[in-house]
Amino acid sequence: MNSGTTSWVGMTGLVIALAVGAGAYFYLRDVKESVEELAKDATTPPPPELNLAAPQLFPAETSLFLAVHGIDKSWDVFEAWQKRFEPTAIAYLINMSLQDPSALPPQVQGGLDVFEHSLEEMEARFGYRPTTRDFFQTYGKYTAVGVLPGETPEKKPRFLAVVRLPGKAASDLFETRLSEHSSVQLSDPPAAHGFPLFEEERGGMGKLYYGIGRSFLFLGPESGPVVEALGRLRKLLDGEKVSGTLADDPIFQRGVPDPWENVRFAFHVQRNAPFGDWMEQLRQLDDYIESGFVLAGDDPAIAFSSVETDEGWKVRSSFPFDRSKEWIDLVPAGSERVILTATLSRKELREAWGPAFERFEERAIWKELGALLRDDARLSKLLEEALPPGLVPPEVVSRLKHDVDLVAAVWDSMSESAMTSGSMSLGMANKSYERDGVLVPQGVVGIEVDPLSVYHLAACLEMGRAYGPGFLRFETFEGGMSWSVDMENVMAGMPPEAQAQMASIVDPALVLSSGRVFLVFGAELRDEIVQLLTGKGTSLRADELFTAAVDGAPEGWTFLDYQRPAALLRANLSSSRSLVDKSLSEMAGATDLSEGLDLVRGIFGCVDRFTTFLSQVKAVLTTTYPGRPAYTVTLMDPEIEKSLPAFAMSPSVPKVIDLLPDTTWFLVSMRIKTAEIVDDLEKAFLEGVGGQERWDAVRGVNGEPPDEVLGRAYDILLRGIEGEAGVAVAVPSGLPPEQMGLTLPDLIARAPEFVVFAEYADAEAAFSVWDSILGKLGESLNSTPFDERMAEFQEGLAPPPTGARLSRNSAEGLSHVALEIMVPQGFMGQYMTYTISCIRKGSHLFLTNGVSVLSHLIEKEGQTLPTLRARLTKTFGTNPLPAEVANLSVIRSDGIVDNLHLLLEPMIPILSMVSMQGYGMEEPPPDRVEAHMKGWTRAVELIEDLFRTGTTTAGWSVRTGDRIQWNWNTSGPSPGSDPDAKAGK
Repeated sequence: MNSGTTSWVGMTGLVIALAVGAGAYFYLRDVKESVEELAKDATTPPPPELNLAAPQLFPAETSLFLAVHGIDKSWDVFEAWQKRFEPTAIAYLINMSLQDPSALPPQVQGGLDVFEHSLEEMEARFGYRPTTRDFFQTYGKYTAVGVLPGETPEKKPRFLAVVRLPGKAASDLFETRLSEHSSVQLSDPPAAHGFPLFEEERGGMGKLYYGIGRSFLFLGPESGPVVEALGRLRKLLDGEKVSGTLADDPIFQRGVPDPWENVRFAFHVQRNAPFGDWMEQLRQLDDYIESGFVLAGDDPAIAFSSVETDEGWKVRSSFPFDRSKEWIDLVPAGSERVILTATLSRKELREAWGPAFERFEERAIWKELGALLRDDARLSKLLEEALPPGLVPPEVVSRLKHDVDLVAAVWDSMSESAMTSGSMSLGMANKSYERDGVLVPQGVVGIEVDPLSVYHLAACLEMGRAYGPGFLRFETFEGGMSWSVDMENVMAGMPPEAQAQMASIVDPALVLSSGRVFLVFGAELRDEIVQLLTGKGTSLRADELFTAAVDGAPEGWTFLDYQRPAALLRANLSSSRSLVDKSLSEMAGATDLSEGLDLVRGIFGCVDRFTTFLSQVKAVLTTTYPGRPAYTVTLMDPEIEKSLPAFAMSPSVPKVIDLLPDTTWFLVSMRIKTAEIVDDLEKAFLEGVGGQERWDAVRGVNGEPPDEVLGRAYDILLRGIEGEAGVAVAVPSGLPPEQMGLTLPDLIARAPEFVVFAEYADAEAAFSVWDSILGKLGESLNSTPFDERMAEFQEGLAPPPTGARLSRNSAEGLSHVALEIMVPQGFMGQYMTYTISCIRKGSHLFLTNGVSVLSHLIEKEGQTLPTLRARLTKTFGTNPLPAEVANLSVIRSDGIVDNLHLLLEPMIPILSMVSMQGYGMEEPPPDRVEAHMKGWTRAVELIEDLFRTGTTTAGWSVRTGDRIQWNWNTSGPSPGSDPDAKAGK
C-alpha cells in the first residue's frame, strides 16, 4: 500500500476515532460547567444555521455524497431494547460464556483488541472513555460525507465531512479542547472566513484539518475543501445566495425532493466514481456504481433519498419510478392462470388483522406462563424436581421474568410492525404459445421493489454481463430494460437432444420497469410484458373472459386467483405429449414394444377427451378479503355442456349431513352422475388403443373372460355413482379407557378418521363389490384362518400371527363389512389394528378407516346419535344451508384442535414423569405427582385454547345461467370481527 493510500486510510480511521472521542467529551459528567452549557443548548431553540441543508455546504461537482439523519433516534430504540435484554437469563448465560476471551475466535479477539486500543487513545486525548451512546447522540443527528474531485485530473480525490454539533456550547468546548491538545495547532492562516481552522499532523498518515463554523464541524485531509465549505457557510449565515452547490443540482433535487429535515438518508453519485483512483482495491466498486447507471439514461449522476411517511418508509430516486399501472394492466390477455395480491395500507392492515392479533394476545396461556416464570419459589421448585441439582443457577431463575417481558415486547413490536409496514403486492401469470405446433407454457413472477433495490439489481446484472462468459443479453425499451439468458451460448456443448428440449421450454429473462421486477420464463411472454409496459399490447383488463369472471366480485380483495382449467391443462400436457409422440413414432417398428405403445396411446386418448370435457368450464375466479368470506365463481359454456356427457346433477336436499357424525370437521360433497362420462372416457381410451380386441390382447386376456371382481368394480363402482359423492374427516370418539397409552396402536386409534362416500343408483350391488374386494384382501393376508393361528400362538406353539378378520352384518337398508388387519408388536401379544370398513346406508356407501364413524353409521334401531346437521343447526341457527344444494363444503377449524387433544392427552403421564426426573431413584411424593399431572393437564388445555378459533364455515354453490357462485356462511370470530369476541367458547 503506497503512502497516499496509507494517508487516506489513516485519515478515515482518525475521523471515526475523533468523532467517538468528541462525542464522549461533550457528555463529560465531571465537568459541571460543560454539562450545564450543553443542557442549556438542548432546551433553547436551535440557532438558524441548524436549518441549513448539508448539500448547501458541498460543491455541485461532488463525486459522491452520503448523508444520514436521525440515527440518534434509532440508537435510542436500540438502547431501549438493550436495557430490556440486559436483565434476562439469556443475557446472563451469554455473558458467562464470554468471560474467557481465549475461548473466542481469533478474529473476534483481534477486533476487541483494536476497539479497546481506540478507547484508550480517546481516554488519553479527552480524559473520558466514550460510549456508543455518546457518539450517536452527538453525530447521529446530522452527518454528511463527500468525496470531491481532485484539483487536477492527476490528483487523488479529496474528502470532506460535515457534522452538526449539538449547539454553540459544544462548538466552543470543541474549539477549546483542540487548542489545548499537544498534537493540534492553529493552521496558517489560523482562521478562514472568520471561523477557526486547526490542523493535526498524523505522522506518516498525513494531516487532518478541523474547521469549526458555529454549530458545524468540518473535517478533511486537505485544507482546501474545509476552507471552501466554511466560505459557503459564512455566505449562508450572512444571508447571501450561494450558487454552484450540490443543493442546486437538478439530479440531486429529483432524487431528494422532500424537505431536508424530513430526509433520513441521502445518496448522490456522479458517473466515473473515483474510488479506484483512491485505492486500487476499490476499482471494482467503481465498476459496480457505473453498472447501475444503466438506469440513468444520459444523466451524469444518480441520487436517492429515504423519508418516513404515513405509509412507512419510502425511497425516492432521480431516475423514473412510476407504479401507477395496476397489475391487471401488466398481465397479458389470454393468460391461463393469474395470481395477484393487493397492497394494503397501514389502516387497512390494522382493520383487517388487528383484532386477530389482539385475540391471540388475550389467550390465557400467556398470563399463566408469565405468572409461573415470575414466581421464583414455584419455578425453583419445578426446576429442582425436573433437572439434576445445580444445572440451573439461581440467578437464571430469578431473571426469567425479564425474559418473559422481553418476549412480550418483541411480540408487540413484531405485530405492530406487521400492522404498520404495509404489504408488498405481486403478480404471477402463465400463458402458453405455439412453437412448431406445440404449446409451450411460459410463466412470469413480478414483485414491487424500491428504487434502491432496482439500482442494486441492475448493477449486479450489468456486472455479471461485463465479467461473465457472455450468457446475458441486454435490451432497453421505453421506460425499462431487460436481461435475458443467451440460451444458444448456454447450451453450447450440450447433446442435441438436450438442446432441443431446453430451447423449446426455457428462455429466462429479468425485466425492470415501473417500480417492478419481472422474472420471466419464455421469450414470447417477455415480449408481451414489454409491450404492456410501454403502453401497447392487450392486457388482462381487456380480456373479455376475465372481465366476465371478475364482474360481480366485491371490491377490496387482497388476493385474486383466475384460471382457465382446460387451457391450463392442455398447455401443460402439450410439450410432454409432443415428446411422447416423437418417441412413439421412433419406436413404432419395435414389435416387442407395440403393446406398451398402444397403452400409452390409449391413455393419451383418455386425457384428450378429459381435456375436452373440462373445456365446458370457461374460467374460475376466486378473490379473498380480510375479515370477509371469499368470492368464488365458475363460468360455464352452455353450448359445450350440451355436446358433452352429463356429469353434474341439479341441486337436491343434502342427505350426507344427516348421516355423518357431529364430530365431522371437514366435508366436501358434490352431486354427480358418472355413467356417461366414464363410458365416454372408455370409448376414447379404446379408440386410442385400437379397439376392444386390441385392448384384450394388450391385457393378455386373449378372449378369456375378465376378472369378475374388477369388471364389477368398473361397471358398478365407477359407473354407478349417482348423487352425492365426496370426502369427510372426523374426530374419533368413544375411545375405550384402555387406549390411554402412547403406543403406536393407541395413536392410530386417536388419529383423524377419513371417510370417502358416494351415492349409487344400485347401492346394494356397489356394496356387494366392496364386500368381495375386502374379502379377497382378507384371504390374501390369511394363509389359514387367523383365529386358528392365534390359538396356536396362545398355546405357545407359534409366534404372533399377522392376518385379518372379516366381519359382516346386513339388515334392512343397512349393510356393513369390516376388515381388521392385525399386525403384531413384539412377541407379547400386543397388536396394531388397521380397520377398513364399507357401510351401505340407504343409497349411500361409506368407505372409512374410522371405528367411531363405523359405529355411528350402524347405530342400532331406536338409537339417535348426533349428526353433522344437528351441529350446523346449533352453530348457525335453524337454516344453516339452503333446502337444496349441488355442491357443499363444511370446515370446522376446531376439529383439528380436538384431534390434537386426543394425541396430547396420552402424553400427560409421560410428561409428568419427565418433569420429576430430579427425584432420581426416589419415589416422588404423591401430592407432587398429583400436582404435576394437574399442571400438564392445564398446559395441554392452554395449548389447545391457543389455537381454537370457534369458527365454522359452510359453503354451497348456486347456479344462475352460466355462472356458478359459491356462497359462504361463517360463524365465530373472523380476522376482522369484534376484538372482544371470545374464540373457542
